[in-house]
Amino acid sequence: MQIHTRRVPLLLLAVGCVVAGTAACLSGSNHALHQGAKLSAPVTLRHLHGISGKAPQTVFFEVRNVGDRRLVLHEIDPECNCSGSGLRTFLISPGETEQIPVRLAPLSDSGQSEATAEFTTNDPSCPRLRLCVTAVIVSDHQLRTAIRHRPDETALQPSPAIDADQHR
Repeated sequence: MQIHTRRVPLLLLAVGCVVAGTAACLSGSNHALHQGAKLSAPVTLRHLHGISGKAPQTVFFEVRNVGDRRLVLHEIDPECNCSGSGLRTFLISPGETEQIPVRLAPLSDSGQSEATAEFTTNDPSCPRLRLCVTAVIVSDHQLRTAIRHRPDETALQPSPAIDADQHR
């Protein structure tokens, strides 16, 4: 049995996540002199393919402070463009790296799903950071059938497999 998915909407979503203001944050170059906090996030988009929709998935993104002052990330609610109680704040010291979790909780047993986490930062060259996870969710029946017919394919195993990372 072959699993068919529409890749065009997922591709458009992925492009939107990348274009959403993160390009300036991706450089990670290590200049000799830094003025203040400097964010480096080499990966801001992850795509999961062929995962079960039964349980939430948590994907971690590496964010590094390559500046000479503490980097502050304040999570914002994209609906109101505001921060508030229950939203996360990350403090990253100069030279340190933090693993930022983004939780994907699929709403159906199959189809496409996405999760984003948006932050304001104190890096003047990257005032906003958006981390995005997209996924193709397959039903447990489709997953079992695919594994039975193609056991050598790792992209359709029950555990989430990251099959594409969006780099700079």
